[in-house]
Amino acid sequence: MAGLVAGGWLARARFTGLDRLLAMAGPVGRLWLDALTMTVVPLVFALLVTGIAGAAATAGSGTVARRAMLWFAALLIASCAVSAGLAQLLLTAWPVDVLSGSLPGAAPPVPEPGSTWLSGIIPANPIKAAADTAMVPLVVFALLFGFATARIAQPLADSLLTFFRAIVEAMLVIVHWVLWLAPVGVFALAFGVGARLGLGAAGTLLQYVVVVVSCCLVTTVLVSVTAMIAGRLSPMRFLRAAFQPQVVAVSTQSSLASLPAMIDAAPALGVD
Repeated sequence: MAGLVAGGWLARARFTGLDRLLAMAGPVGRLWLDALTMTVVPLVFALLVTGIAGAAATAGSGTVARRAMLWFAALLIASCAVSAGLAQLLLTAWPVDVLSGSLPGAAPPVPEPGSTWLSGIIPANPIKAAADTAMVPLVVFALLFGFATARIAQPLADSLLTFFRAIVEAMLVIVHWVLWLAPVGVFALAFGVGARLGLGAAGTLLQYVVVVVSCCLVTTVLVSVTAMIAGRLSPMRFLRAAFQPQVVAVSTQSSLASLPAMIDAAPALGVD
């Protein structure tokens, strides 16, 4: 918000040195964003391989993992449907100001037809998919790689999983370093947006925050009610156990950062 307001105010005041400030803020913001983005491909790939291999091995020995995966799928689909419907209602009642909400320049590309997108879902060259940050083909390859790892000899699988777990840990260290610089990088990015779009960008950002927070809160309430009913839990017991993971989630906006707190909270709910 400080960056948006500062950029919008200087643009409205026609500050003579604004171009020089933008010339500095632009590279700083891009460098910070690139530093965060560079961890996405190795982190997502390594997390998927280790997670799928572990889940596949567990699923072969009992029904708990299969039931968990079915619950995950059902809850994610339901959450997406509720969030999409609520967002549509909110945006219908509170339309986006196109003039203040659109960046100058060319219009975004039209999405590919479904058949074209589906034909590229299997990467002919996984390394090229990673280099192009084509996440869907890369995720498909990681899923297959994870399932295959669970089927090979255990010593070989352990070696592979140790390697990928080390990648995950190293990437998280880099992410931690980059996030320490977030105030500088986010301010620089927001300053450029505010200077180009004016103070109207602040209103668009506020609208975005309200819509996203509303969808998250409604989904959280519905999923919590589902957990209490399906798990036969008293509301206070569930809410006390869920409080710490939810605080971590709100403060970090990261499902990965919330995972340790979720594991710590599981025994209070009688979850193995």
